[in-house]
Amino acid sequence: MNALDVMHFMGKGVPKDHKEAMAWFRKAAEAGNTDAMVNLGAMYEGGLGVGKDDRGAGIARLPRLETPTE
Repeated sequence: MNALDVMHFMGKGVPKDHKEAMAWFRKAAEAGNTDAMVNLGAMYEGGLGVGKDDRGAGIARLPRLETPTE
């Protein structure tokens, strides 16, 4: 899923569409993809594909911060 969201975000192979990228980042983040959590937070922080929301940015990144590293 994270590849699809990046493709939509950057417009690689598909039209650039931040709203579509946001939807895919959200799906990947909900599935536990930590890279997508960071990307989702950046989308909220920058207001890309969604209204700017610093609180949403922090919440999106929170699971990543709690993920233990090996």
